[in-house]
Formats: sequence, C-alpha cells, structure tokens
Amino acid sequence: MKKGAVSPLYLHLACEDLRNFATFDKLKESLQGLPQSLGQLVQHSLDRLCSEYRGLPGLRWALAALTLSSTGLRERDLYSVLNACNDLSSRDGRFSWEEVLLLFRKPKGRVPMATFTRIAQSLQSLIGPSHCNTTDDMLALTHPEVRKAFEDFILPSHSHRTRAHLILAAHLWALADPQGTDTFLHCEASSVMHLPSNLLEMLHSLLSSYYFLYANVRHGLLHHLKETYSVYVGSRARMDDCRSFLRRHGPLLSSWPALFIQEALNEPSDTSAHTWAQGLMAKGAELVSTFSSAPTCLVGSSDEELMVVGTGQGTLHFINTQTGEEVKSLVSSCDGISSCVFLKDGRLATTSFDGRIEVWDVANGCRTALIEGHTNVITASDITADRKHLATVSLDFTLKVWSSAKVNEVAVLPSNSPLNCVTFDPEGHLLAAGCWNGTVIMWNWLQNTPPTPLTGHQHSVRSLSFSPSSSMLCSGSLSGEVRVWSVPTSTCVGCFQAHSGAAEALTFLDGGSMLLSAGSDHTVGG
Repeated sequence: MKKGAVSPLYLHLACEDLRNFATFDKLKESLQGLPQSLGQLVQHSLDRLCSEYRGLPGLRWALAALTLSSTGLRERDLYSVLNACNDLSSRDGRFSWEEVLLLFRKPKGRVPMATFTRIAQSLQSLIGPSHCNTTDDMLALTHPEVRKAFEDFILPSHSHRTRAHLILAAHLWALADPQGTDTFLHCEASSVMHLPSNLLEMLHSLLSSYYFLYANVRHGLLHHLKETYSVYVGSRARMDDCRSFLRRHGPLLSSWPALFIQEALNEPSDTSAHTWAQGLMAKGAELVSTFSSAPTCLVGSSDEELMVVGTGQGTLHFINTQTGEEVKSLVSSCDGISSCVFLKDGRLATTSFDGRIEVWDVANGCRTALIEGHTNVITASDITADRKHLATVSLDFTLKVWSSAKVNEVAVLPSNSPLNCVTFDPEGHLLAAGCWNGTVIMWNWLQNTPPTPLTGHQHSVRSLSFSPSSSMLCSGSLSGEVRVWSVPTSTCVGCFQAHSGAAEALTFLDGGSMLLSAGSDHTVGG
C-alpha cells in the first residue's frame, strides 16, 4: 500500500494518472511505479506535464508565477502569463522590467487555445477540479502539500523565485493599469492590492506614484497601502512625499476617498502632490472622481456648467464641469436612484428603484415633490426638448408621461412585458420604449393612438435613440445587436453587431449622419 493512499487527493491524482497514461496489460506495473507520497506524486505529474508540452518553453515560468501567487490566477490570467513567458524564455540573456511589462501589455504570440485548455485541465486535476468552466475559474494552490511540491519542483533556487516575482509583478501591473498609462484607472482591486508584494526593484517607483495611491484609496485599500510602506525600507524623495501625504490625510481619505484629488490640490503649490493634481486638472482629458457606491445615471445641465451623478445608494453628486469640484450632494429617501433629468426652472427629477419620483430645487438644495410613480423599479426616464413633459418606464409593465410643471400623470400605456428604456423623438410627440421580450414600442402619446410594435431583437432591448429628423430610430439589445428602424414605415432597414456585450447607450451625432454606441464590453463605437 502506498504511504500517501490515506489522502483522498492522492487517490484522486493516482486514478487520473492511471486513467490517462496506463495501459490495461501493464496496469499493475504502472500502479507499482506510482510515487509513495502525495508531494512526490504531484511532482511526478508536473514533470510529466512539462515534458508533454516541452514545445512551450514558457510553461515552467508561467507555473512559477502561479506558484508564487498567494491567491492564485484565473485561467484567462494564466493564459496571458503563458503567452508572455513563451516569448521571454526564447530570449537570450537578461531582460529589463520595461521589456517584460511591454510583453504583458502587447504579447507577440499566442498559445493555441486548444493546447492551453488541456494544460488548464491537467492543472485542475492537480489542484482541484473547477465547477464553473469559464475563463474566470481560479487556479489556486490551497493544499499545503501540493503548494510545497510545486515550490520544490518549480522554484528550486532564489534566482527562479526572483524571476517569478518579476513575471507576476508585470502581469499584475498590466491588470492594474489596463490603459497602459501608469494612471491605474479602471483597474481591479485585487491587482492593485497584490502588486506591491511582487515588485522588487520597481517598488519605489510604484510607491512614488500618486496615481497608484489614488487607486488604492478608491478601492478602500488605504490600510493595506500603509502596511506596504511600513515594510519597504527604501527612501527616496518622491516616495517619502507620497508616504507623508498619506499620513496627513489618511484618516479623512479612509472615509471620503473622493476627496483625494481635492486634498492634493490643497497642498502647498511647491509640493509634488499639488503639482500632480494640478497637472491632472489641466489635462482635461479625464475627469476623475469616485463615489461611495456605483454611479447609476448622469445628466448635464442645459448651460453645461453642472453635471449630476446619481448613485445606487441614493446620493446625488453635483459637480462643476469647469473645475471638476463637487459643489454639493443631496441624499434621497428612496431606494437608490435609477435615472435623473433636468426639468425647467433649475429643477431636477430623479427616479428610484422603489418606483418613486422626486423633484429637487437644485439652487436651494431641497426636495419639492415626492410622487408614487410606479409599483416597481423605474428603469429609465426621458424629457422632451422643451422640458415640458417627462416619460418614465418601469418593471411594472407601464410607460407613463408626466407634466413637468406639476408632475402629474397625463398619459399611460400598459405593456405585456417589463420595460427597460424610453426616449422622446425630437418633436416630443412620439415615444419609443424597449421591452424585456425584445420588442420596441412606438407610441404617439399626444394622439393616444394604438402603439406600434417593432419586432426583430431576440434579446432584451437596452437602449434607444431617435435621429434628429425623427425619421429613424435605433435600438440596442442585451446581445450587443443594434437595429435601425424607419419610423414612417415601422420596418427594420439595418442590423449590425455593435458589441460583444449589451449595447447600453446610443446617440446620433453630426446631424444624424453618425451613430455612437457604448456597450458593457467597455467599448465605444461609431
């Protein structure tokens, strides 16, 4: 009996090995040839895996990065690491940090997906089977004996471990800075958190970046960042400035991360923090702000001087578009804000997830009306060009039109499906609404004529836009498909796949000659 046979994992790995590599006539010999302990069996399997894919010189390096990772790697991340390592391992001599990072941002070659799938399946057998079967599956060495076996086999020396840290750091940096501009915007919290511990020679550069500090603060990782500073013994002027900035403003930023840029601007003009923030504002290329919960809607005032952002927790943030400063915030009593539009006379209407409509006096910062608009979530709203009428749609199967002056209901249309989106045509006579069942409803609400259904989408309709002439209507669906409809004939005159995810927003540009779309795949197309 094998010494490791008391372990269920040993038995699992032994069965997998026999099933994949043993022949019936030599089953006994194969069984006797299995290593005695779990660790030896894992190393035996790793050796077989590396031998089977000896044509992939970067496999051992990629496995080293997986071994060093404290939380593991997603399958798609391991694939990215393998592609970069394949190119790195084929180079002679040393390579710089900049070269490694560039390869992770722009890999030169790709391993065939069929080959990688077999590698991933073998690793899943070694470290635990996957249950989701997606590229987000996590490959993690959670079993102590398995992790030690990986370390002994893949990381036999200090130089191997140093190289693995470099590879893992480059991978995490590329994830934490998806735009490739060292600004760490739109990044994942996990990549920001684990990046410092894997950086060696470049750690001082990272800890000297206010962009990196801001990314940590945005994700609520201030305490973790302070710990990173405490274990780093290096001292350079710019990094010391960053550390000092955190010490002074840490208590405030831990509760109000959105004030990071403002606090940097408040520093003396000759400090690095003030210079960084001033440069960020001067660029005007990207207005950066964060909120305590996810933004759900955004609207600009007619004079373009004010931008309002509503959040899922029910807070309205008012931002000066010229300075980027938040000038005020208001808190709704409803269950989160789903949409917002400006009415006439400096008033703002907001809709909520509990079906209510609120009207706000922006100048005085107070609520002037609360209406029980729908019996379920209000999913969207729109306003006519003259701002006299407001339309709302809901999961309660109804489309409603309201007078903006008194906020009273003036028209209602029942639907046979929950509604996602709504828009007025430029003249304000025609309404279009998108349904869960893929239908687009066109309705002349002023004449109260029977609605016209437009069918063709196979998935829920998420976005709508009329052309400036009102002759065309575009609709986007959950699948990313965009359809173009002739309004006079109520027929589809065009269809194309705009996104790999939902087409979340549509708008006509340049007098109707161009259509701009934005999708959940984080792309904008036109």
